[in-house]
Amino acid sequence: MRPVSYELSAALSEAETGRSLTGTGLSLNVSNGGMCLLVDWVPAIQDVLRVHIPMPSTLAKMPTLAEVCWKRPLPLSSNGLHFVGLRFVL
Repeated sequence: MRPVSYELSAALSEAETGRSLTGTGLSLNVSNGGMCLLVDWVPAIQDVLRVHIPMPSTLAKMPTLAEVCWKRPLPLSSNGLHFVGLRFVL
């Protein structure tokens, strides 16, 4: 697990959605097509996030856009944590 910073895309600005969100989640797995992220909020399906994925060989982070495809609450927990499935769009 690695920390991943994120923010709602500019296309979904606070003025358009009433939400302004930045934060950090934990990446549970990453593939060529997307990733699973553990976060402490509930995104909407099709929200677009700018995620900054840490690169394993350097201290740099790679920014990319990802769309929320699915979300699930953490089982047997009432602390507001959710698994979020993201599909890379860039």
